[in-house]
Amino acid sequence: MVDKMPKNTTGGKGHRSGQNSESQTTKKLAKMFDDLMFDIRSGADLGGLIIGRVTRKFGDGRIEVTHFNHDVQTIQAIIKGSLRGRGKKDAFIDLNSVVLVNDLGMSSGTTYEVISVFTPDQLGILKKELSLDARLFVNAENKGHDEHYEFENEEEIDVDTL
Repeated sequence: MVDKMPKNTTGGKGHRSGQNSESQTTKKLAKMFDDLMFDIRSGADLGGLIIGRVTRKFGDGRIEVTHFNHDVQTIQAIIKGSLRGRGKKDAFIDLNSVVLVNDLGMSSGTTYEVISVFTPDQLGILKKELSLDARLFVNAENKGHDEHYEFENEEEIDVDTL
């Protein structure tokens, strides 16, 4: 039996060569955002595209998205395959992420699909360009930071007496 070479953990030429490269998923999402902004600025019909905030995760690539047109509406959507699995490290979708959802136009089953997630820089551009509901951006900028909770009745419990 032939011994396998150990994994390169110390670096080296092959390890360094890809450190500044941008993944295909990141490039694709940036191009999609540029195309979306071009369509918005030119006044084109967005035709079934919804910008919403993730409020729940169900598992198996399904999430609940809240969007604000005239009133609060929630929809269930599936996450596109390229944003799951290996692609999720470049476009991680978590609670309070602002996402772009496409209406697939099907009459049964899941009719919405998440096709893009917005970065904090892109959220800033969206705020300037669109007159979206401010509730859409609540907690979206603080994504990934720990939330601190305060409780009214804080009591110390002596664990030794239990």
